[in-house]
Amino acid sequence: TFTRVVQAKLDAQLGRLRNGEVFGVWPAGFEPVLGAMGKPSTSGLVIEEVLRDSPAAAAGIQAGDVLKSVDGKPVLSGDDLRSILAEKDAGQEVKLELTRADAPLQVKTTLAGR
Repeated sequence: TFTRVVQAKLDAQLGRLRNGEVFGVWPAGFEPVLGAMGKPSTSGLVIEEVLRDSPAAAAGIQAGDVLKSVDGKPVLSGDDLRSILAEKDAGQEVKLELTRADAPLQVKTTLAGR
């Protein structure tokens, strides 16, 4: 299982390289962050903590919200979120789809550097 997960992530990045896409220009430790942590669930990433002065806080994300997707890519775990953000740069705007009290919510925010 672990090998399949690693292979899937590697394949996704290799596809980007083959297509000539440019990866982020951030050095290690300066990757883009959203500033929200949560626990995985079958319906999305259940937000448990939002860091003060973070892009997530600026977007109005609250503990208890369920993050469903980032730029249309599904989020079910923290690993999913990290993989999606690894393809982004600090300063880039992203569209977040969430649910709050079972009501759909869409917000945009600009990612910050770590």
